[in-house]
Amino acid sequence: NASAGIITMPNQSSVSAVRTSTQSISNVTHTKIQLSSELHDVQNEFDSTTNYRFTATNAGKYLVMGKVLWGNPVDGSRYQVSLRVNNVDKGRSLIRINTANQQTNKSFMIFDLSASDYIELWVYQDSGGADDVTHGDTGDVSLYIHKLS
Repeated sequence: NASAGIITMPNQSSVSAVRTSTQSISNVTHTKIQLSSELHDVQNEFDSTTNYRFTATNAGKYLVMGKVLWGNPVDGSRYQVSLRVNNVDKGRSLIRINTANQQTNKSFMIFDLSASDYIELWVYQDSGGADDVTHGDTGDVSLYIHKLS
């Protein structure tokens, strides 16, 4: 009801893509997260089988959040999650681990996208060996995108 200040846009672009299993991440290697399942995808803009990316069908401003759960972090190591637009880092979060416990790493951004621009979730770590992004619960390894305007 617009008169009450509520705007309904049931066909606005919105995606929740998740990984439903563990993915091994090699040491000192930028790696794309293979988000293999969709909780919802209003405009069918997410490819969960080949490229693991969101491709905008319409230009506009998009709120994007990427999240990973590192399974076996090594104390003192660098862990990074990146949001890439057209394969260029546009938003990243870097943490230095000071625990051996599982650690969540997130990045949030608002992007001004053109139609056909694409967004992917990438990670990097330098623990000295392979580490895992871990799926323990729905959303532990995920990408959320919603078109704002």
